[in-house]
Amino acid sequence: MKKLPEIYKKRVQKEIRNNKEYAYVRKEEKINFDLEKSLFEIFHGKKNFTRKKVMIQTKNHSYETYLLGKTKDAIITFENDYIPKKDILRIQFIDEKNL
Repeated sequence: MKKLPEIYKKRVQKEIRNNKEYAYVRKEEKINFDLEKSLFEIFHGKKNFTRKKVMIQTKNHSYETYLLGKTKDAIITFENDYIPKKDILRIQFIDEKNL
């Protein structure tokens, strides 16, 4: 077999770190939600908050319940669920007429 000429290879003088400088990051959908404002509207509204059913969506679970009260860092429901405020994604009244 006939020997072919070698291919020219340029020497790379700098360190190659392509995958360390760039990365693909998936953007998660951000919900524009002000928890403190929603809680203020619920607890200080015209209607009694204990008689209105609410839907609380958290990172791991969704609750349909009545509220009992709140603390500095959590919400307490009638089922004695202690839901940390940092885990709450959304809270809203449920219209029981449409259920």
